[in-house]
Amino acid sequence: MNKAPAASIYVTVLCFVVGCSSKPSPVVPSQARVVLKSVQDPIRELCTDDTFHRTDYFTRPLVRFVGSAIELNGAPSSAEELLGWAQKKYKRSAEPTLWVQVSPESMPVAESALLPLVQSLPQLQLRQVDRGFTCIKRKGK
Repeated sequence: MNKAPAASIYVTVLCFVVGCSSKPSPVVPSQARVVLKSVQDPIRELCTDDTFHRTDYFTRPLVRFVGSAIELNGAPSSAEELLGWAQKKYKRSAEPTLWVQVSPESMPVAESALLPLVQSLPQLQLRQVDRGFTCIKRKGK
């Protein structure tokens, strides 16, 4: 018996058993979800500069969802602009964190806008800030 055809049949059977087909197996992507982690100390996280001094403004990136509107760092934005900005900012970021303010009625809009971020930037952490929180110091504090 010729060894070449026998070896070919053996390799074909082996590939079939192990799964060496010419067609790649379909990759099932993991189900990405929008998960907002709560902020324990928003003044420290959002209202403190690099020298640990208190500010009257947000020192970290903040996206706010108000009704169907999106604001990114205080300016009107869209879901597409938010995604483009996040991909550019967090592509090589050592601290990929975005702070989010959202009301319960705006949650569907927020999830729709944030899901593409989570899918394209799996390392991105989303931190939920109380929707009424501001860095402006109140008198007497």
